[in-house]
Amino acid sequence: MESMTSESEAIEKARSGDEAGWDWLIHTWQGPLTAFLLRHTGNEDDALEVAQEAFIRAIRNIHRFREGSRFSTWLFGIALNLVRDLKKSARSRLVESLPEMNDVEGRSETAKGLEDRELARDLRTAVDRLPEGMRNVLMLFYEEELSMNEISQALHVPVSLIKVRLFRARKQLAKMNPQLREYLWT
Repeated sequence: MESMTSESEAIEKARSGDEAGWDWLIHTWQGPLTAFLLRHTGNEDDALEVAQEAFIRAIRNIHRFREGSRFSTWLFGIALNLVRDLKKSARSRLVESLPEMNDVEGRSETAKGLEDRELARDLRTAVDRLPEGMRNVLMLFYEEELSMNEISQALHVPVSLIKVRLFRARKQLAKMNPQLREYLWT
């Protein structure tokens, strides 16, 4: 794989048809995207399939990528739309649950810090119970460490609504289990 100095260089090469740019972008984002999708689908095969399709759509539509934006925000937005489509399709038998946090590569510092397995299990159960909109915002904020603006771009929702959803998700999780409160506002 050719050495790139920046994501913007890789994007420029990809736009010009140079496969080295795509190789760099795929190599950089395949792992984090697949881990993110695994948390959304609960199924490794579906996560890999959606990740592959997200990259294919990104390749086809690289001309639509806005300069100055983060590639990951754009790619994760494409992937979330594909997950929604997959869940709506008749062939979909996805399970809405988070896998064991200890087994997911690239997990957040919050999940790494949870030493109490019972508390980690409570967190997974509580997150599973959240409405999809809140769960998506929460996972993008904590797991993928995206900013409010990046989440807004990925979900095509105003920043004000992202803030409301995050606040409500935190409040609902804390209500389900008061022990989770310290992990939600750190």
